[in-house]
Amino acid sequence: MKSFFIGNIEIKTPVIQGGMGVGISLSGLASAVANEGGVGVISCAGLGLLYPKGKGTYPEKCINGLKEEIRKARAKTKGIIGVNVMVALSNYADMVRTAIEEKIDVVFSGAGLPLDLPSYLTPESTTKLVPIVSSSRAAKIICDKWQKNYNYLPDAIVVEGPKAGGHLGFKKEQLQDQHYALEALIPEVVMIASSYKEQKQIPVIAAGGKILHILWNWELQGYKWEVYLLPPRNVTRPRRSRKYIFTPSPKMFLLLKVLWECQDELLTGNLFTM
Repeated sequence: MKSFFIGNIEIKTPVIQGGMGVGISLSGLASAVANEGGVGVISCAGLGLLYPKGKGTYPEKCINGLKEEIRKARAKTKGIIGVNVMVALSNYADMVRTAIEEKIDVVFSGAGLPLDLPSYLTPESTTKLVPIVSSSRAAKIICDKWQKNYNYLPDAIVVEGPKAGGHLGFKKEQLQDQHYALEALIPEVVMIASSYKEQKQIPVIAAGGKILHILWNWELQGYKWEVYLLPPRNVTRPRRSRKYIFTPSPKMFLLLKVLWECQDELLTGNLFTM
C-alpha cells in the first residue's frame, strides 16, 4: 500500500483507525494500529467515565483521562497517535487544548464544523489538524474560515458518507440515495482540496461504509484462523456466511484484531480507511 502524508508526517500504512467512544478507541487499540504504521486514534468522548476515581469534577477527570491515555499510548508505540474530538462535546475546548499540550500528532474533529480549531495551536505546536466533513460545502467553509482567520489550511480532510454512523446530519431518505454516497462525495471534496494546491497539498481520506461482520476462532499453534464473513444485520435477504481458513501476516493479524474489537462500530462504518 502506498504511504501518504498529513503535513510532514508520513503515514506508511494508509489506515486511520476511527475514534470510537465511549471506551473503545483508547491507548491499547491506538498503539496497536500505530505500531503497524497506521494512525492510531484515541476517542475523547466520555473519558471521565473511565476514570471515575480521579480527583476533581467530571471535566477535570476527562482532562486527566486524556493525558493518561495519550501517555499510555506513547509508552507502547513510537508511531503516529491522534485524538478524535467532537465539536458537539461540551468539553471540546478542554480536550483540544489538552491534546495539543500533550503534543499529540493529529487532532481529528467533526460532529459539527470545527471553525476555531487552529486557534488552539501555539507557536511551538507541531500537531496536525484534520476536520471531518460530510459534504464539499462543509470542506469549503472550513478551509475559507481557517485561511481567513488563522492563515491556516487543513493538513488533511476526512470525508464521511451516510454509512459512517451518527453526528453527520444526513436525513433518513438520503441513506440510500446515491447522490449522497461516499463515492459521490469524495470527488467533490477532492475538487475543493485541489483548489488550494498552490498553497498546500491537502489529502482527502474516505471514511465509513464498512459492511462486513467478522467472527473467528484463533488457534494459538500456527495462528490458524477461521473467519466467517457475514452481510450486515439489517439486510433483508437470508444471511449466509462464507468460511475461510488461512494464516495471516502480522498486518492482517492487526486488521482482524481491529475488526473484531470494533465489530459493532464497523456496522455503522466508523473505521477510517484509505
